[in-house]
Parts: sequence; C-alpha cells; structure tokens
Amino acid sequence: MNTTYALPNARRQPVTFVSGEGCYLVDDVGKRYLDLVSGLGVNALGHNHPRVTRAIQEQAGRLLHTSALYGNEYQEALASELCRLSGTQRAVFVNSGTEATEAALRMVRFYSPRTRVIEVTHITNLTGQIMPVREIMRLAKPRGIEVFVDGAHAFGQWPMKRDEMEVDFYGTSLHKWLHAPIGAGFLYVRREKIPKLWPMMAAAESQTADIRKYEEIGTHPQANFNAVSAALAFSQGMGLDRKISRLRYLRDRWAKRLLAESDRVRVLTPLGPDKSGAICLFNVEGIDPVKLGGWLLDRHRIVNTPIVHPEFHGIRITPSVYTSVTEIDTFADAVLQAIKFGIAS
Repeated sequence: MNTTYALPNARRQPVTFVSGEGCYLVDDVGKRYLDLVSGLGVNALGHNHPRVTRAIQEQAGRLLHTSALYGNEYQEALASELCRLSGTQRAVFVNSGTEATEAALRMVRFYSPRTRVIEVTHITNLTGQIMPVREIMRLAKPRGIEVFVDGAHAFGQWPMKRDEMEVDFYGTSLHKWLHAPIGAGFLYVRREKIPKLWPMMAAAESQTADIRKYEEIGTHPQANFNAVSAALAFSQGMGLDRKISRLRYLRDRWAKRLLAESDRVRVLTPLGPDKSGAICLFNVEGIDPVKLGGWLLDRHRIVNTPIVHPEFHGIRITPSVYTSVTEIDTFADAVLQAIKFGIAS
C-alpha cells in the first residue's frame, strides 16, 4: 500500500489486509494469513464474527456518539461494575491507557534523594515480563515517592486486585486484553491523591477532589465506552483465571517445544506462572529476527512482530484465547523448518 500521505507509527510489513475471518486475514491479492498479532489489539474476538458484526450494526442503528457533557444508559452501569470488580469507589473514563498515564511524569530511571515519581509498566509490551508492582510500591512509599503504574497490557489478561498491588495510580487500556474498542480505558487514583493530581484539561474548583475531573477529554466516540460493558460481560463469562491459564498454555506449548527441539532458540521472556502472560519474545541464533519475521509472513502467512532493541532482539508472539493448538503448532513447525533448512531460499 502507498504510504505517501499516511505516516506509519510502526515498521510496516509489505502486506495490506482487506478482510478477515476468525483467526485468518486476507490481503489485497487474496493470500490468506494466520493472525498471531491481533491478540494485542481490538480484534481479540477474531475477525468478522457474525455476533460481533450484528452487535455493532445494532448499536450503529441506535446511537454512535454523545458528548461527555451528557449521560447515557450504559455509562453508570459500567462504572458500577468496574468499581465492584476492582474494589474502587469511583470510575473515570478516559480515551485510552496511554492518555491515562499522560497524567504521570516520565519514569525516574533510578532512585536518588531527588526522586519524586516512579512510572512503571505493569507488564512490558516488548518481552511480556510482569513487573513487581507491589514491591516497587513498598520501596517507594516510605521514601515519599509517588508511583504511577501503566497497566496497558495487564488489565484483563490475568486476575488482579488493587489492594494486593497497593497502588495509588493505575492507568490502563481496555481495548487490549479486555477486548473493548480502541479508545476505551480507565484511570484509578486513590481518593486522597485526587486533589494534587491535575487533569489534562482545566476543571472547576469544585471538582478538586472529584475523580470525574479527569473525564473531560474533549470530543470522543461515546459508543466505545458503551461497548465496555459487553467486553466485561464476555470477560466475566470466560473467567480471568481460565483465560490466563489458556494463554500461558498456548505460550508454553510453542516456546517450550522450540527450546526442547533446538539449542539455537532463546526465549527472552521468563516462563514462570507469575512472571509473564501471553506475550513472549524469542530469537534464533544465526537468524536475523526481522528477516525471520518477514519469512514467516511471506512463506507461511503468519503475522508476527519483530522487536529490535539496543539491548535485545527477537520476535514477539502473542496468541489470544481463540488461537487453536493446531495453529500454535503450525507456527512452531515453521520456525523449526527455518532452523533446519534456513530462510534464504
């Protein structure tokens, strides 16, 4: 696809998708690909599911957008459910997990007497490692350091409780692992911390201690927020314990197989039950990850994410709950083929 006018925000692969069905994508010349990337994003229920399509059509026929200045029949019910699930007292709706954490300062890279704030990701999107949030909180609080937690890839992937993490500030995207639309997220701020945390847009003095002062984010699609209740219902029906068990099973199936069948494979993600979730990064000694990623895409129609970082490199694989064992084995078979025969031809 010509990108003369559209500025890419990531390194794009030379393929343009035009349709999808279930776990598969179809490009503009009719080639079919196994999708192992969309577990990270909004299409986490698979592509072109008839019930999802019908629900979107029905909502579009009723209401697409209303301003945050007005109420709607779903928002209060959703806020109530979020509070019940998280143990909080109020819920605030923001545009995304990224915008939620824009209220925080940049991460302080190391502690010093001048350190005032630490920003930490709950789980890194590069290797999938889960960070020890509670331990960081216990280190920071006695020193008077505020901690802001970015939970973009955490919330909805495995069960968690606010009080067990001891967090004061937590922002997350809901379009990733909760499977809500892009543009949905939430920010939690402990009640006594609200007055000192300014919103991104000016609020009335009467809202100084009101969590809802953070909801003023300008014009935004209200339908995205309305859909979160359906995502919550879906997540509750599945059960987060069952969900993370499934995700870790799929991860371990391909990762441990590759480790067992080739001494050239390195898995950079810790595979312990409390160390990571679905996201997993690996590389193969002697094969450039970008070239291997391109080979998997071109030869086997397997969508993947090569990661090139100054300190490490590899391919990130992130199945979702709908990914089948057969499809995971197809991916592992392809990698082992590359190891045995190479990717030059």
